[in-house]
Amino acid sequence: MDQELFNPQSSSVTSSRILYTPSPFARTSLLHLQEVGSLQAIHPHTSTRTNLTSFLCFVVLSGNGILTYERTTYELSAGDCVFIDCRKAYSHSTGYSTDENNTSVNNTSISTSACVNETACEKDADASQSTDTPSASLWSLQWCHFYAPSLPAIYEKYKERGGRPVFHPTDIEPFTTLLADIYDLASSSDYIRDMRINEKLGTLLTLLME
Repeated sequence: MDQELFNPQSSSVTSSRILYTPSPFARTSLLHLQEVGSLQAIHPHTSTRTNLTSFLCFVVLSGNGILTYERTTYELSAGDCVFIDCRKAYSHSTGYSTDENNTSVNNTSISTSACVNETACEKDADASQSTDTPSASLWSLQWCHFYAPSLPAIYEKYKERGGRPVFHPTDIEPFTTLLADIYDLASSSDYIRDMRINEKLGTLLTLLME
C-alpha cells in the first residue's frame, strides 16, 4: 500500500502502523492485509473516508468517540468493535461531545459528496484543547484494513446473519490478540507470511460471524 488508510493525521495521533504490500497472488486469491496498527489520539479530530477498496475492523481500547456510517451515528466506547465496508462513506471522531460531533458530521457529509469519485477524502478537524468530560475522552485503538475478491459477499452474509457495523463483544481479548498477531506477522520475514496472514484474517472473520 502506498497510502495510509486509517486516520492519516500525524498531528492528531501517535501510532504504530504497517502499510502492507501483499504479493500479486495474495491480492487475487487470499484474504490479504492492507494496513494494521494501533494508535492513541492526542488531539480531538474527525477523519472522513470514502470509496476505499477495503474493509475495516477496529477495537476501542480506551476512551470514546463517534462513528458515522450509512447515515447512522454510533457512540463508541472502550470494548466496542467496528466492522465496516470502506467502499461506502464513513467518518470517525474522538474528543468531541455528541452535539459538537453532530455538527461536524453534517459538515463532513458536504465534503464527502464533493469528492465521492476520489480514492479517499480526508478532513482533519484538529482542536487545540480537549475537554475534561468523560464524553470527550480521546480514544486508543487497534485496527486492520484488509480485502479479498470474495469479501463483499462475505460481508453481505455477515449482515444476513445479524452482524452490525458496531457491536460490543463479551470479551475483546480474542480480537486484540489477533490484531497483535497480524501486526507481528506483517513485520516478520516469514517466507509464507501471506498465507499465515490469510489464516489469521480468516480467524478474525470467524470471530466476527459468531
